[in-house]
Amino acid sequence: MDISIFFLLLCLLQTFPLSSSNTFDTLRGTSLSVEKPSERLVSTNGEFLAGFFPVGDNAFCFSIWLNKSSVPTVVWMANRDEPVDGRGSTLSLLNEGKLILTNSLGYTIWTTKAAGLTSLGATNLQLQLLNTGNLVLHNSTGFVIWQSFDSPIDTLLPQQALTMISSPTMSSLYWPDPWLTDPGQAGRRLTLDPDGNLRSYSLQEMNGRWDWVVTYQAFSQPCRIHGICGPNSLCSYDHVSGRKCSCLQGFKMKDHTDWSYGCEPEFSISCNNTDESSFVQLAHVEYYGSDIEFHENATFQFCRDECLKRCDCNGFQYKFNAPSGYSNCYPKFLLLSGHHSPNFEGDFYLRLPKASPFNNKTPDEEKSWECSANISKQQRRTYENKTTQIQLHKDTSSQIDLSDSAFDELRKATRGFKEVIGQGAGGTVYKGVLPDQRVAAIKRLNEANQGEAEFLAEVNTIGMLNHMYLIEMWGYCAEGKHKLLVYEYMEHGSLAENLSSNALDWKKRFEIAVGTAKGLAYLHEECLEWVLHCDELEAYMAPEWVYNLPITSKVDVYSYGIVLLEMSILTLEQLQGSHGLKTFIDPMMAGKYDKAKMELLVKVALQCVAEDKNERPTMNPRGTSLSVEKPSERLVSTNGEFLAGFFPVGDNAFCFSIWLNKSSVPTVVWMANRDEPVDGRGSTLSLLNEGKLILTNSLGYTIWTTKAAGLTSLQATNLQLQLLNTGNLVLHNSTGPTMSSLYWPDPWLTDPGQAGRSMYNTSRRALLDDLGNFESSDHFQFNATDYGVVLHRRLTLDPDGNLRSYSLQEMNGRWDWVVTYQAFSQPCRIHGICGPNSLCSYDHVSGRKCSCLQGFKMKDHTDWSYGCEPEFSISCNNTDESSFVQLAHVEYYGSDIEFHENATFQFCRDECPKELRRTYENKTVKLLLWFAIAVGGVEVTCILLVWFFLLRTSKHPDSDPTSQGYLLTNRFKRFSFDELRKATRGFKEVIGRGAGGTVYKGVLPDQRVAAIKQLNVANQGEAEFLAEVNTIGMLNHMYLIEMWGYCAEGKHKLLVYEYMEHGSLAENLSANALDWKKRFEIAVGTAKGLAYLHEECLEWVLHCDVKPQNILLDSNYQPKVADFGLSKLVSRSMSDHSSFSRMRGTRGYMAPEWVYNLPITSKVDVYSYGIVLLEMVTGKSPNNMNTSDSGETREHKRLVTLVREHINIGTTTSKPWIEEFIDPMMAGKYDKAKMELLVKVALQCVAEDKNERPTMNQVVEMLIGHED
Repeated sequence: MDISIFFLLLCLLQTFPLSSSNTFDTLRGTSLSVEKPSERLVSTNGEFLAGFFPVGDNAFCFSIWLNKSSVPTVVWMANRDEPVDGRGSTLSLLNEGKLILTNSLGYTIWTTKAAGLTSLGATNLQLQLLNTGNLVLHNSTGFVIWQSFDSPIDTLLPQQALTMISSPTMSSLYWPDPWLTDPGQAGRRLTLDPDGNLRSYSLQEMNGRWDWVVTYQAFSQPCRIHGICGPNSLCSYDHVSGRKCSCLQGFKMKDHTDWSYGCEPEFSISCNNTDESSFVQLAHVEYYGSDIEFHENATFQFCRDECLKRCDCNGFQYKFNAPSGYSNCYPKFLLLSGHHSPNFEGDFYLRLPKASPFNNKTPDEEKSWECSANISKQQRRTYENKTTQIQLHKDTSSQIDLSDSAFDELRKATRGFKEVIGQGAGGTVYKGVLPDQRVAAIKRLNEANQGEAEFLAEVNTIGMLNHMYLIEMWGYCAEGKHKLLVYEYMEHGSLAENLSSNALDWKKRFEIAVGTAKGLAYLHEECLEWVLHCDELEAYMAPEWVYNLPITSKVDVYSYGIVLLEMSILTLEQLQGSHGLKTFIDPMMAGKYDKAKMELLVKVALQCVAEDKNERPTMNPRGTSLSVEKPSERLVSTNGEFLAGFFPVGDNAFCFSIWLNKSSVPTVVWMANRDEPVDGRGSTLSLLNEGKLILTNSLGYTIWTTKAAGLTSLQATNLQLQLLNTGNLVLHNSTGPTMSSLYWPDPWLTDPGQAGRSMYNTSRRALLDDLGNFESSDHFQFNATDYGVVLHRRLTLDPDGNLRSYSLQEMNGRWDWVVTYQAFSQPCRIHGICGPNSLCSYDHVSGRKCSCLQGFKMKDHTDWSYGCEPEFSISCNNTDESSFVQLAHVEYYGSDIEFHENATFQFCRDECPKELRRTYENKTVKLLLWFAIAVGGVEVTCILLVWFFLLRTSKHPDSDPTSQGYLLTNRFKRFSFDELRKATRGFKEVIGRGAGGTVYKGVLPDQRVAAIKQLNVANQGEAEFLAEVNTIGMLNHMYLIEMWGYCAEGKHKLLVYEYMEHGSLAENLSANALDWKKRFEIAVGTAKGLAYLHEECLEWVLHCDVKPQNILLDSNYQPKVADFGLSKLVSRSMSDHSSFSRMRGTRGYMAPEWVYNLPITSKVDVYSYGIVLLEMVTGKSPNNMNTSDSGETREHKRLVTLVREHINIGTTTSKPWIEEFIDPMMAGKYDKAKMELLVKVALQCVAEDKNERPTMNQVVEMLIGHED
């Protein structure tokens, strides 16, 4: 009765029209689109909104924000680290109780955890934004499936608890205690701000505006926040101007947009014996941590000398210790967290070159790195060559031997500077003939501000450059104001001239692009003195020049990108407005070009011209990457025991990992991209020149990366990635691995407690040594059971949640891991190990055992973490007579409704039913139920009256509908066995045969041609058969076969269907009757039909035998899914889909769940559908797949394996992989994109793990989305 009332209530609510407004607090649909800004959720008090929030140019995050403040304040974001674009991105609510955020390409950007709901639990799912700012996903019973309060980002709201574990269930530990009733007032938030300080804000009205006011902050002195101004900087603060960051003397700001990168030196200190460094005193300035060593009771002279001894000493802290009465010395290798405080009893002494001009410079003076004619000697690595041509220089000898040509000599060579062959911002280039008859290009520089000595020094440096892709310099002239450079003459002139004269085909252009890149890479990273080209022509200038940002080698990368675009296309504007390569490719190539290589040039160019310099690649062509396509490319520790490289974790799935190769089975000890494996082609791990590792997949997307190191030019020299014998993968430079920026605890302290747990600490330290001792800085310590022996060891957080230490030991000639310590010696103490409503027991013989409580059943037979679910329901009315079963010595921790101290057993027993009644009583719901009952009664009365009228007007006076041969659906007829035997002429013409029975062609008395299926002898009784037939007969979908009637007489069970003129898909595939277009339409139609069965009809239906023989085609080749003889009807109130007494389906199309006796869900149909798609594309049946081996043996090969092998082979050749296995009957006439789409969807459908397969609704969306 309760279910009937609920159903009537649901129907009643669905009859009422929804508001036309798009601003509502509850999402009852299935998605929100980024393209419809008005589609957003609004809390009932109107203060909180949820939807797609713009965070940049064409960048959006699904967020919750407070709209009451003068500026919208975002309090939660789903995809903060990965915004989506403004077209095609959606937030969808899946029917299994899961939120999923996808971008325009259909990739999943963010998702909630699968809820594991029962069919009943997934009814009427709603996403609601509460007045507290909490976004809650719940079902019709009010059960909370997910809520944003469980996943805070940088902000906490009132009533939002910060728990140890964020999950739909309550944390195993309450924090704060659950009996505290005052959650605080509204209009507050607790935010971890970008500067690293934790602040509490209150929303207050001031002058008619609502603004946030800071009411608490963890660090009242802002300069005490670790690293707030970055390295080599100084933080100061006053109550008027606030916090201020400045660079130390001799340093300049590294990134003018971000102080966290700090400052970099404008000098270098020589480390020879004649070093004459000086020190500048910074009074009351402290730099915490990064000590090279510590000297107690040291004199100032001693401290100064100790710093001078080391090249890596940047200065020293000299501090008076009042309790001891003497001073301490702290030499520093890194200057971080510097701040000025008048109360600090110490000074810092900054090391600078004695002859440095920076000794008189104030700390906040800054100097930018410029490419100009008056570059200082300390910055000689930057050189200007202001020419619009790609013509650099080289020298033919390792030692510079440039001739000093007199000005008169060069004037004669050029015949009075007569023949101009080039003009640029830096000067004019003339053609000339030298006395030795060599033709030369002589560049006369514009009047320079440099002196002759400085000019000669720079020419000497440039002349030492030697590379095949740099133009060769033969000499120079420096007489007074005359500055000239003599280069080799290039017969074909500049690239610009050749592009305009149509002299370059695609092959030459590509070779020029590669050569130019190699030349620039040499300038930037391979020569002794780094050189920036710095072409300042406006059209090729990087944004850094315009915005006065620091100039790096990335300005040349930007200019190179523009050159690539100029080589490939007409204009950049044409590229941005085009829809394909053909629309913007240079017409001078007359359509004759390698499409793949031209596309590559454009893709590389677009990366090079990124606005953010950090997004641009480097020019380096050297081997700075490891490729997944070369398994031999891996790092090996010197002892040969550890390896690092791409480790296979699945079919065409790899993770960059470190593994121990000594054990019998390679043991992975670290993974970079554990949650997002890359594919086996085109994926690389690259080492960038700024000291950053980046892992990209075949599409070029960044999957994993290390944090930018913020290295200076000197520190970025000779970067190396090294795998140590300890299994540690270390990225370091030529000076060796650098230490951590802060010691914690101080390295000279043997007892961690002596460090006093300093407030400046930014990390925690724990170490497991080779002997088996583990010790952490918070005094947690244990010894392995085999402590004292040097072995390979690992400490692993295992999937069951227990922390275990393992030792690698040899046993019987094999090296295997043995547990030598575990955090929980009693496995049942691991929180949630058996899931809810379960009991954990343990004995030393059989180990841990999970079991369900009385009256409960296991929810997921493959995973105990889902626990158990009740097989009963408890009434919550006043006559409830629940009983209690005693479980002796059993404890359930947490999840208390309330706490009663000093209570009697009877009192506690009585309180439990009260809470149940208190939870479920709701007067509003009762009122709606009674209203629904009244309306339902009226509707039932009307139905009965109509039914009675139909019976009265029937030709047959008998009032029993069953005796008339019709069920209440009034859609199909009950035939007698003799009637159908006559229709088939004694079951003569067989048109189909399957596991469920045989299909005959027949003609009914009303002359309709029918397909009549005689089922094999069934175990069902007539009543059960009629019930299922009635349900199947109610299905109504254009892509499902229509049932006209049935027969049920004793052992005879028959079904009568409409007849399909073109027979089955299997027949048509073998008869070559289907072109590519029909195949694609059949795939879409079949998917829609199965999606209806699985998710849209009132009773879920699993087909259980999807195959080409059961997909029939009508006169227009429209598909209809047929043969429900093996189908399983699954009530929405049932959760156990595994109640099959036998395997169902056809070999070759059956999902692995049937073989391994796993729970059966709709995903078995998805698997079979995937096989059908592959058969439609390849024309090959999975049951007829044989390949020869040298003509002698024949082995069975799965269709899936064959397709994947062809794809892998195709990716290594230029030939499209679809051509490797496409059905030859299509004679090469097909839409390549759509056929490839079918294969890609099919391979997703046939995943071994059912959870990896899409639903049929998702399949439809993928196929329809491509059509749109």
